[in-house]
Amino acid sequence: MVLLVFGTGSIVYFASTVTAFIIEGDLRNVRFASRLKKRMKRMTDHVVVCGAGPGATLREARVRERFGMTVLAVRGRDSQSWIYNPDADERLGSGMTLVVLGSAEQVAELRRLAA
Repeated sequence: MVLLVFGTGSIVYFASTVTAFIIEGDLRNVRFASRLKKRMKRMTDHVVVCGAGPGATLREARVRERFGMTVLAVRGRDSQSWIYNPDADERLGSGMTLVVLGSAEQVAELRRLAA
């Protein structure tokens, strides 16, 4: 009897966790992060742009308005943590890396101003 109750409870818990994962959109974020990591591994001739002003948010940095580029991801100061598809309120700081989508000219202009 105890085994039946715990077994059923485990199955219900697993099903609810998987359902919440899918409904809350985490599955989409996991897929996006996986695809972005694969694309970044294949990149050549790219530029790492650092420093967007101490404590500025992406909204305040106005990367899209000023340079016509989209910020795809932000790598943290520890070089291990990633924020994929960051919110406009994401705070930036020294040592962080932006992964942007734009032309070589746009990236060169951003790099020149961020240096």
